[in-house]
Amino acid sequence: MIRAVLTSLCLLSPLGAQAQDPTINVPASDPAMSRAFSEAAETLPVFLEHSGALSGGSGDGFSIKVEVPVDHSEMDDEIIWVSTFAVKPDGIAHGLLDNEPVSIKGKRIGDRIEFHRDSIRDWSFVGHDQKLYGHYTTRVLLDRMSPASAAQLQQLLAQYPVPTSWR
Repeated sequence: MIRAVLTSLCLLSPLGAQAQDPTINVPASDPAMSRAFSEAAETLPVFLEHSGALSGGSGDGFSIKVEVPVDHSEMDDEIIWVSTFAVKPDGIAHGLLDNEPVSIKGKRIGDRIEFHRDSIRDWSFVGHDQKLYGHYTTRVLLDRMSPASAAQLQQLLAQYPVPTSWR
């Protein structure tokens, strides 16, 4: 089946993501996206530690991408950015939708959503250098975007997903 993956070109904006960020449909079996999910999962523990999500709530500039099952004839899941999130020791988590959902019924940008830590597929934060770290899925989607959008986003992304100070 298909996953709808939202990208965000506006994470550096004080307004956060925008309602009409691009959506790219990706086959659930896509090997590059599966690899991105795995790489993001490997680095998720250190990200969560730095974000503050494990001790009450994430700080400004921290976001996660969550896979949400949807009831839609053309897709199984929607993968969407979430901010202002917290993760409890039992894995139950919540946060605010950072994009306008495509197929998550009854939810809008800014609405609270609950999920499990295991459904986190990617992460992001704005570094001191104003570059975007994480964005494993976004890096995969660059060659599937318009050249102008990809070029704009490439300028915002840090060269490596994980900052040197975290390694």
